[in-house]
Amino acid sequence: MKNTEIIELFHSIGNLKKIKRAGWLRHGIPDPETVADHSFRTTFIAMILGDILKLDTAKLMRMALIHDIAEIVTGDITPQNNITNREKQEKEKKLSRICYPLYQISSHTKTYGWNMNVRKLQRQYL
Repeated sequence: MKNTEIIELFHSIGNLKKIKRAGWLRHGIPDPETVADHSFRTTFIAMILGDILKLDTAKLMRMALIHDIAEIVTGDITPQNNITNREKQEKEKKLSRICYPLYQISSHTKTYGWNMNVRKLQRQYL
């Protein structure tokens, strides 16, 4: 894994601050939240509820942080977008390339102390 790949991932994640939530835009909400805003609030909710309900809070927070990571490539897709399977597959390939460092780092559970790798979390979320 190259440092440039990690830097590209960090830059790509930062772009979530620029992607406005499509549903809010569609409904004419002024100054709608971004995907990053949504992910932050979702992670905060996961932290609080995880502790209250005595769940695996770290796992919930990881899931909340990555649950919209695909939107780096896809934007905020809603059912009204009617994305074809081919378009979806092309976007997934691009996402895999961008997220490769994240997948590599998270698969080294002993080294980094993560209890689950990102791909496994993504499958559980979906």
